[in-house]
Amino acid sequence: MLLIDNPGIDPARMPEVGITIDGTPRYISIDDIIAVEGERIPVPSESQKTFKTAFILITSPGTFTGYELYGIENIRNEWVTRFSVLTDGEGIMQAAPAPKEDIPINPGVTLPPVTPRALPPSIDDGVTWLINNQRIDGSWMDLEQTIERDTAETVLVLKNFDIAHQSYSMGLQWLNGVYSGNTDYLSRKIKGLIDSGEDVSALLDELLSRQHSDGGWGSNGSYGSNPVDTSLALKVLAVTGYPDQGIISKAIEYLKSKQNADGGWGSDDEESSIEATANALSAFNKYRSNYQLEDQISKGIAWLMQRQNPDGGFGNSPSTIYDTALAVLTLREFDVSTDIPNNALNYILNLQSEDGSWYESPYQTALAVNAVWKATIDPDLSVKSDGITFIPPTVKSLPSNIVINVNVWNLGRTEVPQAKVVLYDGEPSLGRKLEEQSLAFPGHASTTVTFSVTITHGNEHRFYISIDPENLIKESNEINNIALNILRPEPTYDFEI
Repeated sequence: MLLIDNPGIDPARMPEVGITIDGTPRYISIDDIIAVEGERIPVPSESQKTFKTAFILITSPGTFTGYELYGIENIRNEWVTRFSVLTDGEGIMQAAPAPKEDIPINPGVTLPPVTPRALPPSIDDGVTWLINNQRIDGSWMDLEQTIERDTAETVLVLKNFDIAHQSYSMGLQWLNGVYSGNTDYLSRKIKGLIDSGEDVSALLDELLSRQHSDGGWGSNGSYGSNPVDTSLALKVLAVTGYPDQGIISKAIEYLKSKQNADGGWGSDDEESSIEATANALSAFNKYRSNYQLEDQISKGIAWLMQRQNPDGGFGNSPSTIYDTALAVLTLREFDVSTDIPNNALNYILNLQSEDGSWYESPYQTALAVNAVWKATIDPDLSVKSDGITFIPPTVKSLPSNIVINVNVWNLGRTEVPQAKVVLYDGEPSLGRKLEEQSLAFPGHASTTVTFSVTITHGNEHRFYISIDPENLIKESNEINNIALNILRPEPTYDFEI
């Protein structure tokens, strides 16, 4: 949903014809609402879906003509349609003996636009954007209601970057000064503070006091248990080394009981979701050596892997940055086949905006940076077709000498002391290797590799570049090591008598 945020406008002010409202666009997801308000009561699976409405027309004596019923009928029909629109097609309002036909259905979620980057994706640019968008008090905020979540998640990721030391310290100071009534926020806060060496014993006691008799945690002490808050609490207990196995085992048993038949977890007694499943799996991974959890883990991973969309991202409807980042972080924990998380990483990187952020959201930017950073500590040698250039760009005479320049990126943050770059004439499987070079590739930088080739015939040449063809380098992404560019001849004529 789009919120136009402008503190200077009274939120109680009624809409006025011809008045334009200015402000900052804020995109709010249902996850943001649940994080603030908790799960709805009753849960959707148990709530009423069909309603009936009666209309009563009151008139003064002697004024009724019968024509008023036509207007009432119009209102009644529009109300049936409007109710369906307001509930995204989930609810049905009956105002007549027969149900109304052609009621609109939920059109799905429309994601906000992204300004494409001219430069390659860069998590350093994402870190810089987070630094520049820190509030004066040290916090970060998507919405006022999610300020604790947004700040805690940003603090967790900025700890890894020296350039962000001052922002990191200010964020920690802000977290220390706020009370977290929300279990989600309290868990993230404890994680951020303990990573900095802070004493979190009082906060840990507060978290433990909110555990329910069923072993789980709810959005706060007044709400019933749910898998998301329970998973976040369990992860915090693991990080702090909390020793009471009685409390931990009850929470684990609660989570096990909430796993759905399809292998995933939902926010409550609902269908499985990316966020709930990723957090539950991550929590179980912390305790798998002491508890029998392999069956639950394998089923959960299988469900999560099946939720990848054709664009490479993850999401319960369309792909989203926050669901994709959570999926990547979780699948990396379990060392799942690289293709799935690598395609998800490419989805994240392709949605980075020109200013370095993801949707101008501190929360989503922090999650994206964290996912990419953890996945790109290892080297990632990459070459693209537009990174292969020819001098001259076409062949006009034979024989002709050309220079092939190849721009190779190491997208990882770890230097590669030596790796082969091989030039092939045609697909590498054909074995027509023309030349190879071994070079060093600094972390998070590009290196130009130059080859010289003599062209002896006028057909097109399909030049392939293969990096580390023997797979000697441990990379975070192995699917971007080959690229192709075609050198096409330019038709020329030379008649001789």
